[in-house]
Amino acid sequence: MKIRASLYNETHLEYGVVTIPFPIPPDQYDSTIGMLESLDIGNPLARDCAVEELQGPCPILKRLEGTRVNVDELDYLAKRLDGISPYEKTQFQAAVERYGLSQVTDLINLTFCCDQATVIVDSSDPEQMGRIYYLTLNGGPTREDMKSLDGYESSLLLINQHAGIITPHGPFFHNGSACETA
Repeated sequence: MKIRASLYNETHLEYGVVTIPFPIPPDQYDSTIGMLESLDIGNPLARDCAVEELQGPCPILKRLEGTRVNVDELDYLAKRLDGISPYEKTQFQAAVERYGLSQVTDLINLTFCCDQATVIVDSSDPEQMGRIYYLTLNGGPTREDMKSLDGYESSLLLINQHAGIITPHGPFFHNGSACETA
């Protein structure tokens, strides 16, 4: 997942804005940090980069606009998001919405457990809803498990056992995992 962040030093607006691709390619890390240092930002121990704009395939990350971030944390978040599936991106965005998160560290933590929630993107097929719920709960079930699964019954379990929260990404159901919030 490629993210482009426009960063600036909010105490020295005259230094301008620089747009950085995330994750930062390893062979460009030193030059990228050098570019940030010329703006007197990019300290690996500080949240000194103000986010003017953030573009990428996860619109929920726009929540970071107007906040201060640590460049290494933002890079790590981009790496974490780079390795997840489209459905996991939907789970991530719905969980961010559900929990009202807007800090990079909270978003990083969420990437480790957002896959333990069910998000119903299309509620027109109860059988498929149940299958998605079952897969979320059980990871990689066997082919025999999937053949014998009554998806309709599983969708009823989902609806009856969990309070769903409506998000712009679909109804979000927390499945009772250890990761209640980031």
